[in-house]
Amino acid sequence: MKDQMASYRHCKKTELPAAWVITAGGLGGLLYWLAIYPVDVIKSAMATDAIEPSKRKYPTMATTYQACNLTSPIVSVLGVLLHCMMSCALWCFSCAAMALMTKALCH
Repeated sequence: MKDQMASYRHCKKTELPAAWVITAGGLGGLLYWLAIYPVDVIKSAMATDAIEPSKRKYPTMATTYQACNLTSPIVSVLGVLLHCMMSCALWCFSCAAMALMTKALCH
């Protein structure tokens, strides 16, 4: 994101204003979580399931996907967007933005 913003402004990455650097870090964090969140939901459901195979509620990734109501593309996208944006947006935006800003200040 930072490279894209620098090329958009026709400048070096080190010449970007702080607000642009923070925005690049925040947007990068949001895009990361939007891509990873559905897989993380499935992984978490399977990880917290019963250890004994006969008692498992989620024996495979496919059954976990269906049980988590991620089968419909609309439900999947809307569910991921709403839940992820509400619970993670402030956290990932601020953390990624500050990490990128700290990196920019140290170089």
